[in-house]
Amino acid sequence: MGSSYYESDLLDEVQDERWWESRTGRQDKILEMLKRGRKTTNDLLSQRGLGHRFSCEIQALRERGYVISKQTCKDEGVGGAYYELVYPLPEEERQRITASIKSLYYKTGHWKRMSQERKAFDGYRCTLCKSPQNLETHHWRYRLFNESLMELQTFCARHHSAIHMVSKIAFPSYANADVIRRIEQEAEV
Repeated sequence: MGSSYYESDLLDEVQDERWWESRTGRQDKILEMLKRGRKTTNDLLSQRGLGHRFSCEIQALRERGYVISKQTCKDEGVGGAYYELVYPLPEEERQRITASIKSLYYKTGHWKRMSQERKAFDGYRCTLCKSPQNLETHHWRYRLFNESLMELQTFCARHHSAIHMVSKIAFPSYANADVIRRIEQEAEV
C-alpha cells in the first residue's frame, strides 16, 4: 500500500531537516576556522568533511550575512587564495530561508522571467540530453534577484536532480530581511 499524503509530507520534512543539518554543519565548521584567522584554500581543503566544494559553503555563509574576503595567494606553495572573515551582519538583519520562502521565490515574476529567458536561450531543450520534456532551470550560483543569464542553465528534471546530487549547490540558507520581504511581496500565488 502506498504512503499517504501526510506520510509523504513528513518524509519531506525529515529530509529537509537532514539536508539543513549537514549543510549548516559544513558552514559552521568553515565559520569556526575563519573566526580563528585567515585561512588558505589548502587549509580549507584539508579539513575532514568539507570536501572540495567548500566554495559553495563560503557563498552560503555570505548569503547568511557574513562578509568573507578572498584574496589571491602570492606565496609559493600556499595554494589558491586567502579567505578571511571580515564581519557578520547583525542577527536581526538576516533571516533563515524556509522551504515555503524558497517555494515563493520560484513564483516571483523575476524568477519566471529569468527561467523563461534561459530556456529560450537553450532552445527549450535540456543542455545534456536535448530532451524538450520536463524542463527546469538550474542555478549555478544563487544570487537571489541578481542572477545573470549565464549563471543559469536548462536541464530536464532527471539531469537537474543529478546535477544537484553531484555539485552540492543548494538554495541559500539565509538572506537579508529585505530579500525575504521582496520574495513575499513579489510571489505570484
